[in-house]
Amino acid sequence: EALVRSIPGVRSAATSSLALGGTSVMQVSFEGTVETLRTGLAARGYNVTASGTTLRIARRTAANGAP
Repeated sequence: EALVRSIPGVRSAATSSLALGGTSVMQVSFEGTVETLRTGLAARGYNVTASGTTLRIARRTAANGAP
């Protein structure tokens, strides 16, 4: 959550459903476009896919594009 909150334009970020080892859900209030948020997450090391206003993020690993 702290990493997401550090992106300019993010007003709040809170996990609404935590699934250890699975898919968790985070609600983010953002002032800007989805593309701007996606770019901010990617710049911080996340793989990001978008569908409308829903973003799916995953940490980069050696297998999926880590430097």
